[in-house]
Amino acid sequence: MKKAWLFAAPLILLCSPWRSPVISGELPKEGSFSFKGFAQLTYTAIAMGEERVQLNYEAYGLILNDAGEGFLHLASTHGLGSFHMVKGVYAEPGDRGGHRVG
Repeated sequence: MKKAWLFAAPLILLCSPWRSPVISGELPKEGSFSFKGFAQLTYTAIAMGEERVQLNYEAYGLILNDAGEGFLHLASTHGLGSFHMVKGVYAEPGDRGGHRVG
């Protein structure tokens, strides 16, 4: 047990958030920034008879702030989603009465 603490104690100190005096800066309350986003999308299409198709997708991406630093620079993204098509046309989520449920 003593050997485990001899290894773990320095590791805990090196990874400790209190080791660095500055963890993050204050975000500006207003202003603008520009960025570029890149994503890789994979999807599956599930046929539901001859007229209906359910499409499910998953996306992984990266955001790069055009300034090369600051807000959202090198932020990763992950998204899951799906949509339904009837006769090749996107179907709004909801029931047949037009009430949105999703």
